[in-house]
Amino acid sequence: LEMAVRAKVQESQIMEPLNSKKLKTAKTPNKDMGLFYRKSSGELTSAWVSHELTTYKVLHGPEVLVKQSQALPIISLGIFFPGGRAFENEGNEGITELMLRASTRETMSLSPIQIATGIESYGAELETVVGRDLFGYVLTGTKSDFEKTLNVIASILNEPRFTQTQIEFEKRQLSFEMAAVDDNMEEMARQLFFEALFEKRAYGMPPMGTVESMKKIELSDVTEWHRLWVKNVRPNLVIAGDTDGSEIVSLLSAKLGLSGKFPIELPKQGPMKPPEPGKENILFQSKHHSALVFGAL
Repeated sequence: LEMAVRAKVQESQIMEPLNSKKLKTAKTPNKDMGLFYRKSSGELTSAWVSHELTTYKVLHGPEVLVKQSQALPIISLGIFFPGGRAFENEGNEGITELMLRASTRETMSLSPIQIATGIESYGAELETVVGRDLFGYVLTGTKSDFEKTLNVIASILNEPRFTQTQIEFEKRQLSFEMAAVDDNMEEMARQLFFEALFEKRAYGMPPMGTVESMKKIELSDVTEWHRLWVKNVRPNLVIAGDTDGSEIVSLLSAKLGLSGKFPIELPKQGPMKPPEPGKENILFQSKHHSALVFGAL
């Protein structure tokens, strides 16, 4: 959804200077690129044409938001699952981040090298996203090779191979990043703010978990977390870029088995009680600078 909104903002920024000038259609339309427009002595291609946000409905599956833009031959696909951190607790905080990272390393049919080459050899990029209400993957690649990269993301979603070695490696990486957050006063102040507001609720917990929670999470816990919140849950799909989305939606439906998965309702994450007037959460450290976050509910 954030990608779609961002695309809408970019579109308005592009179209604003054009709307104040008269545009005249050229005589020859282009089947692949749409109509060309002429302005003074220069030409504007269909990259400047406004496309509405389109919604596709997969039978017994999710809605897919598509924002077409022909500015570049690039497509971005966001696959977002509701929940994740919203269902974490004090004993397993950080498990969503851990599961996502481990899922992109190896699958039942693809080795780590095959996953890397299946993405990078086509100039594509795969990112993981963990928010407070959702988590998932963002795949960005060229239009000409996008279908080939879909095979990799389908394998990651459908059949990740979690191993003890990989889980322990990801835990160590997360521990290093947690230590970096402790040295970042701005990030630490933000975390303290959410802890003060939401206390022991999921929104108030560190997104990467804690050293203590990482020690408690086992391989079986990660496997079960994936089964609960990925395999059986209906994702939200967002497509942006040089496509009308119809072909990608068909491919995704076939490769991911989108039909029949279940939507879920997120738990309410409001404060456990109204915040006390002037409530503070202060951490003293031996640093040469300070950070302050203040806000209201």
